[in-house]
Amino acid sequence: QADGRWDAAYAPIRSATAATLPDDLRTSIEANPKALKTFRTLNRVNLFALAFRTNNMKTPAGRARKIAALVAMLERGETILPQRQG
Repeated sequence: QADGRWDAAYAPIRSATAATLPDDLRTSIEANPKALKTFRTLNRVNLFALAFRTNNMKTPAGRARKIAALVAMLERGETILPQRQG
């Protein structure tokens, strides 16, 4: 922890914001009012998880399917990881 590895490992999560999401994912979420409502409640960990899962797709077709699945998940009011209450 003292040598900075801890901070380096968690820096992407700490810096996750709506602005750091891939443009195609953000556009798809913004086009769906129900998904957007859930999206606006997400914490940084869930924002990072959305970006990570989208960016790790190997093909454009896989990426499109993943984005559709993530938007559908948000539309149902679900999140990838549990949100802290309070």
